Amino acid sequence: MPSWTKEQQEAIDSEGMNIIVSAGAGSGKTAVLSERALRKVVEGVDIDRLLILTFTKAAAYEMMLRIRKKIKQAGLEEQVAKIDKAYITTFDSFSLSIVKKYHDRLNISKNVSIMDGSVSNFIKRNTLDKIMDELYLHPDEKFERLVTDFCLKDDREIREAILKLNDKLDMRYDKEDYLKNYDKKSKGGRSGKRAFALKGRKLLLECIGVIHININLEQLKAKAKEKGVTITQYLTALVIHSIYNTNYKKYNGNKPIKVCVPVDL
Repeated sequence: MPSWTKEQQEAIDSEGMNIIVSAGAGSGKTAVLSERALRKVVEGVDIDRLLILTFTKAAAYEMMLRIRKKIKQAGLEEQVAKIDKAYITTFDSFSLSIVKKYHDRLNISKNVSIMDGSVSNFIKRNTLDKIMDELYLHPDEKFERLVTDFCLKDDREIREAILKLNDKLDMRYDKEDYLKNYDKKSKGGRSGKRAFALKGRKLLLECIGVIHININLEQLKAKAKEKGVTITQYLTALVIHSIYNTNYKKYNGNKPIKVCVPVDL
């Protein structure tokens, strides 16, 4: 018999409530879960009445082997015969089986399958390319402003930002409703007085570089005073000068450099 820690034994034996166990790699999660499955079977629950889900096929297979071994060692041959019908599988596979089983109620074909990730990414990029091409052919004011404000040499950063944002939205169960009502939420919902208001458009993530530098505060104050400007004005001029020298100058860029400064230092 393995020697379980207090926390592991608690995870094996706890009943009558929802349980979340947080544990790092190599902490014995598979061993604990397989032992918990064995306890349920010993107490009279058929193994094919348990739902055991993992994230990968390899983990599901490993889990099945461990549970089979434990049940066999316990002399429960009847349960060993049932393990091949048990739901010890991945989240994706189990979800697919439910969709196929009730496809008629969902009004979809029973031949539905899980799309490979590489195929899904290709379709997303191809769809975005078509949308962008159409917008370049027939641009509106918002699209022109987006490209003007956030593109230097090309629009690669914008495309990547859109794809990453879509990936995050895909994690929401209410993606369509969220997007449909997003504009309403952004315009309303705030109550009470605000200390200050920031105006302007938000920058797209990862569309511009961020400059990290350590500056001696006293020297910075002295330099700003020497130029007859505030610290904010001096730093803003420094940022614009850096952008011009690293990007615009060598590419003969003629677009205006816009810097949004929300507060004055």
